[in-house]
Amino acid sequence: MKLDGWNYIPRGYGMQWDLSDAPLWLRAWFRFPFLDRFAYPVVVHRGFAWLSPHHASDEGDREQVPPGWRIAPARVAITELRAEAPAPGRGRTSRDDDRS
Repeated sequence: MKLDGWNYIPRGYGMQWDLSDAPLWLRAWFRFPFLDRFAYPVVVHRGFAWLSPHHASDEGDREQVPPGWRIAPARVAITELRAEAPAPGRGRTSRDDDRS
């Protein structure tokens, strides 16, 4: 059985999780032993998994990325991306305007 994020990552990419904006129930499920492997595809589908291209692989060597994965620009830390883009499923809020 192929589960995105658990035993399948597109060839030519590395993976990072960013659960800081994920719902509490998903963060708990993600950390629960044995059942966590079924949370990984949900985390990917909801957009909380980032792929970063391997610097050693050419574009032609990389596999096509299925829906749900977010692609990080090369050599950018995920914490830097958090400041640039709102969490998946959320638009800008009045809180975002207050931070400007």
